[in-house]
Amino acid sequence: MNEPPARSRANALLHTMTGHSEPSPPLSCPPADLRRRVLAAVEGEPSRTRRQQQVRNAALTLFGGVVPLVLFFWKGGLRQDPRPDVLVLETAGGAACAAFVAGVLAFSRGRSMLGRRRASLLVLTVAAPVALLLLKIGPSAQFPGMMASWAERRGFRCLWLGVLLAPAPLLAVLLSRRGTSPAHPTAAGAAMGAAVGACVWVLVDLWCPVAYIPHLFIGHVLPVVLTTVVGAFFGTRILDLPGLRRGNARESRG
Repeated sequence: MNEPPARSRANALLHTMTGHSEPSPPLSCPPADLRRRVLAAVEGEPSRTRRQQQVRNAALTLFGGVVPLVLFFWKGGLRQDPRPDVLVLETAGGAACAAFVAGVLAFSRGRSMLGRRRASLLVLTVAAPVALLLLKIGPSAQFPGMMASWAERRGFRCLWLGVLLAPAPLLAVLLSRRGTSPAHPTAAGAAMGAAVGACVWVLVDLWCPVAYIPHLFIGHVLPVVLTTVVGAFFGTRILDLPGLRRGNARESRG
């Protein structure tokens, strides 16, 4: 007898989450209870065909990539002076490499089909802005005058640019991964927010020639932190399975 589509989809999700046909112990609830709650959560969600899911993810990817680029060029695009070419390549290139690594770590599951451990995700959220800051300061310190204070550039314009660029890609990545991280949705959302913030850092770095450290904390680091916090907040609500979240809420009230 063929399984109903929703139940078949739920079993596939369980298999993806654990690598086995039955849930494995690492999650906090007993296997039988987990299976019941995942089945109930998935059966309550509308089913999409693979083609529909591919189109949806492609649209989200396009939205998340195009909107910040349009806004970046609307705000003036690359502003190099007085930086030499090699400094722009070093700082923006280093930030791009860091953003790539952060994205791989945030969006891949690692060795476990349940996703990366909460501790690993939290380390990523802290390491991303620290690495980006060091990759900005290190090369800038090698060039005379590049870390000087700019009285008219306190960092708030860069902060505003980062806040302007981040929402579209953050929304796109969270929606594209909706319901895929029931084990640690808050930490996963924070890690995704940090990865998006790292990508935004690259554009802000291309736009801003200032490397004065107080300016960097306000205009460059703070947008990454804000994106991480927003990612954690919405990750709890988007990356978790709705049925599991409701069940956890009932258990906490009980």
